[in-house]
Amino acid sequence: KLIILMMIANFGTVMAYSGFNGALMDVSQRESEATRGSVVADVNIVHYVFMVASSFMTGIGLNSEDYGGTFSWTMGFNAIMWVCAAASLLTIPFSWYCIQEVKGERASMPPFRYLFNLLQERVIYRYAAFRFFYNVFSQITVTASRGTYLIKLRGLYWNWRYIIIVCEVAVVCIDVIPTMLTIWDVYRSQWFWLGVPLIAEVPSAAASYVTQLFMLEIDNTKGFEATLMGLGVTTESVGTPFATVITKTIDGYFDIERTFIEQDDHHVRSQVTYTYIIAYMLNLVSVIFVFLLPKQKAQIHELQREGHRSKFWGIVTHKRLP
Repeated sequence: KLIILMMIANFGTVMAYSGFNGALMDVSQRESEATRGSVVADVNIVHYVFMVASSFMTGIGLNSEDYGGTFSWTMGFNAIMWVCAAASLLTIPFSWYCIQEVKGERASMPPFRYLFNLLQERVIYRYAAFRFFYNVFSQITVTASRGTYLIKLRGLYWNWRYIIIVCEVAVVCIDVIPTMLTIWDVYRSQWFWLGVPLIAEVPSAAASYVTQLFMLEIDNTKGFEATLMGLGVTTESVGTPFATVITKTIDGYFDIERTFIEQDDHHVRSQVTYTYIIAYMLNLVSVIFVFLLPKQKAQIHELQREGHRSKFWGIVTHKRLP
């Protein structure tokens, strides 16, 4: 029963995000070319800040012995759900009274036909391939705002490929320090283990923001703004199961189950180290696919003017989506 209710709640969240993404893209495309992407950056920063607050609430509120923690008190699951429900209800009056939207014309074609035609464009199917393969090899879930703000402030015209490459390498280099020191018992502390990787949020958030800038430059999206934003999210999400399968397959060849981890001997530490090295190598492999991504806004517009289309790659991209 709880799972079904949570599925319904998640469905509502997806629907709300769809409308939000459409409105966000519509507003962003009204910006001048020099500042286009600033609105998305501001929204992302607010989003990340509240994600941090949410994670902090659950981390502190659900840290009693019942949840595997050490605190003598707890908010409890019901209290967490009430807070989430209240936060969701709070958005209703803001959505009703604060969003001014002029009713537009009906879209010129059915959304599925538009999407299929869009997927045949070279600039789109290359972008979809990049989002898919990059996510498969660099599945890192973080929350941050500083990296997004930095790109908004100084890097809207930096080479997108270089930004993503530098950010991915930085994430790996930062993460490897606490990981290896903890594995080999050089220094072990829950605050060190959880705290240092927070620095990796900065480059990772910057890379995520750069991939969003692409969609703002696509022409002829009137009436399909939410569809286009949904395409980017979907192509990235489809890679998650593949990343999970690769992880499970690789880990299956090493002695890293809980029974081995509890022994904490040289053999187990070596096994865990090997798995992390492989994971880091695959993370770095992901930067190869940035060459499917245009360097900057001008290259996107150039590809669109060329009008290169491929029905074959459009079908391949369409079949890869759920």
